[in-house]
Formats: sequence, structure tokens, C-alpha cells
Amino acid sequence: MSTRFTRFQGRGGDRQGHVPSPVRDAGLSFAVPDLAPVTNVPFSFVPSAPISGTWASIGTPLPAWASLNPATGEISGTPDGPGLVTDLGVTSGVVLRVTGSQTATSNPFTITQAGAALPVPTIYFSMDDADVVGTSLINNGGGGSDATISGAVTSAPGLLGQARNFGGNGSTDRAVMDAFVFQTQLPNSFHAWGKPNVFTTSYARMFLSMRDVTSTARSLEIGIVNDGRLFLGIFDDVAAGTSIFSAGPLTLGGWNACGFVWGGDATRQGQLYLGGLADGSGISGPVSGGSSENMIVGAQGGVDRGFSGDIDEYALWENLELDAGQMATNYWLGATGVTLRTWIGF
Repeated sequence: MSTRFTRFQGRGGDRQGHVPSPVRDAGLSFAVPDLAPVTNVPFSFVPSAPISGTWASIGTPLPAWASLNPATGEISGTPDGPGLVTDLGVTSGVVLRVTGSQTATSNPFTITQAGAALPVPTIYFSMDDADVVGTSLINNGGGGSDATISGAVTSAPGLLGQARNFGGNGSTDRAVMDAFVFQTQLPNSFHAWGKPNVFTTSYARMFLSMRDVTSTARSLEIGIVNDGRLFLGIFDDVAAGTSIFSAGPLTLGGWNACGFVWGGDATRQGQLYLGGLADGSGISGPVSGGSSENMIVGAQGGVDRGFSGDIDEYALWENLELDAGQMATNYWLGATGVTLRTWIGF
């Protein structure tokens, strides 16, 4: 007697009884354009996907200022200053995914943050050769006058174009704007790029000093102390102020973005900026009123207090407090090769 065995083919199998693996959905795709938000301006973008579901970012993380709505996919937020300093505002490789009954994934896209709008500065020295006529350093800002160069102040390669190299003798190597009507009791903002070639044992190497023409009753000073830190001082001979120091030092022999925002007598609050970010704050003053002042670039008045090195893209905003995004924009412009004059258009 013979027995015949029959192989049974079940569901999904073949004649040998193999069961195939389930077919996986390769997913859908959708397009997201590159995005270009602007610092200090609220931003919103809602992408379009072929399915509905829960949204997530699966590529490079979104910038710190941005959030993703998991229900709608909206990317929103207000770009702030630090975003310009970190990777110069460029976030590449962002990818969105929607998960529902199927999945849909976007192309990689880039979020490029642009700088904030800036007002025309009161004083702007490009430090370019074209803006030096004889001994005159041309002020292209909206106020004040030109400055007079004296001593060892010469042309040097700049961060953007040319810079001015200051020899370090505070008594002679300087640029002076005579009788500039400057009010130290009002808010003021300042930004410049400096490339110091020496830190000395002296108290300060000056970026900027303003002192009364007829007395020493008050002054505003920003410079570098002997350990390389930035400092801001608002002084009054009757009630001496307190200097404010940055936490971090400048890079010797390299370009440094340096600035301050001074709130005036209303707050007596000063904020230093180094590398586009707030770095050191405090209360200084009080000070009495202001009148016609000598504004000195590169010195304070003594041999030991002259700036030794290069200065470029020098700007002062009188009676105006720039915010953190605007101060970061000053850094971003220099780091990306754009002059303040080009950005603002003056």
C-alpha cells in the first residue's frame, strides 16, 4: 500500500510553504522650501503634506528660537541674537516627518536667519583708506563731525577693507573728534572690531574715551584691561562710577567684536558685548549732565592708555539702546563680510 503526502499551500505561501514578509510602505514625500526668517521679526511657516498625522523634526534640530506644532507642522518663533552667532544663523539639514496611517517625509531644507534692522549710527568710521583724507578720518554717520588723526595711526588690512592701526602711544596715536555734543546721561550704544596686538600692565587700552572739553567732571570709556577683558566705565569725579568687565578675554592678534549698551542715568545699567553676545553687565555712574566733549578713538589721554593694534567698522549710536538682536547683527555683518554701511544703506 502506498501513501501519498500532499504539501498544503497556505495563505500567502508558495508551493514550498514559504510565507513572504509583509510589504512595508516606503512612505510618501513632500517638499519644503528653504526658509529665511529675520532677527527680531515674528516668523511662521506652515508646510503642506499629502497626509495628516503627527509632525516631528527628524533631521538637524530646529534653531533654539523655533518651535514645531505637532498637530499642524507650523514652524514659528521670533529669531533672536544668539542664533546669528551660532553657525552665523544657518541651520542646514532640517527634515520634517508626518506619521499617520502612512508616513510622509520632507526633503532636507535650510533655515537661514538674517540680521536685524539697524538705524544709521551717529558716528561711523569705516576705517577704509577711501575715508581718510589727509589727517581727516571721515565720519559717514548721521551726526557729529570728522575726526583728526595724529601720531602713528596708519592703514592696515582690515576685517572688511582696510583698518586703522594705532601705535599704542595714548598721548599721540589717536583720532580726535573735537567738541562732539555727547550726552553721557542719555542712552548710547557702541560697536567696533578690534585686533589688539598687546595686553600690557596698564589699566586700559582704549577703544573710545569721551571727556569734557573744559574739565574732567565726567567721562565714558571702553577699553581692554591688562588681562585682556573688555571694560566699560562711566565716571563722575564727584560720585565715581563702577567699571563693568566682560567675563571672557579678547583674542590677542585676532579680530574681536566689541560693544556696549549704556542705559543712561535713567537706569545706570551697562551691558558689554563680546563676539556678538552679552558678556558682563552691571550698574555704573551716576554721572552729571553732558555738553560738548572730545571723542577720542584709540586713546584715553595718557601714554599708557593708547590702543595698540587695529580697529575696523567703528560705530556709535547716540541716545539709543540697541537690543541683543541688533548687537548680534553687528557681529554677524562683520563675520559674513558685510559692512554696516551696506547693510543699512546710508
